[in-house]
Amino acid sequence: MIRESGGTLFIVGDFFDFWFEYQRVIPKQYCDVISQFYKLREADIDIHYVLGNHDFWTNDFLSGQLGIHVYPSNADVDIDGMRVHLSHGDG
Repeated sequence: MIRESGGTLFIVGDFFDFWFEYQRVIPKQYCDVISQFYKLREADIDIHYVLGNHDFWTNDFLSGQLGIHVYPSNADVDIDGMRVHLSHGDG
C-alpha cells in the first residue's frame, strides 16, 4: 500500500527481534524484509527507523546501503506540515 500511495514508512523500534549487523552477511531470517525495504527505497519511498531496545547493534547497513533514515533514540519529523515526535517508548 505504501508503494502505491507514495507514503512514508515509520518504524519505531524492535522491528527485528534482535538486529546484529555483521560485516558480510545478513541473518537469513531477515532477508525477505531487507528485500522489501530495498524495493521500497527503489520506488523512492522514505523509511524512517527509530531504534528500539533490541536494535543497538546497527552500524551503517540500514542507512548506508538502503538509505533508511536511522535515529538512535527519538526523532522529530514533519508530516504534512505537522511536527511529530517519534519514540520507541522503552525507557
